[in-house]
Amino acid sequence: MNDRIAQALTRLFDRHRIVFWYDAGWELRADFDALELAGIEKLELANNEFGIKHKILREHRTQKFLLYQEGPKPGNLENWLLDVQLAQGVFRTDQVGLWLAELELGIEAVSGCKKSLK
Repeated sequence: MNDRIAQALTRLFDRHRIVFWYDAGWELRADFDALELAGIEKLELANNEFGIKHKILREHRTQKFLLYQEGPKPGNLENWLLDVQLAQGVFRTDQVGLWLAELELGIEAVSGCKKSLK
């Protein structure tokens, strides 16, 4: 799985400077810790969103970041980084998310398919 994760993330970083990774199942911590991508700084979201926001938007404006959080994605009202997340990318580790990354499609492709099937 680690190779597939690295490949999918590499493709996402071709299009985005900042990528969010929410580990909703609390099962991919070891993959995050072992992951090494050249030129990408890994940061963990752990009640430090304000400091991270300052770092990624003010201090290091050209650096690429992978932002990891154990647990589900916070609701919009509780998400201090929602504006950044909406402007950048979210990495999904479920099977559909990995397939979309391999095809270089975003989640909006699935939304469009669902609408056209109705």
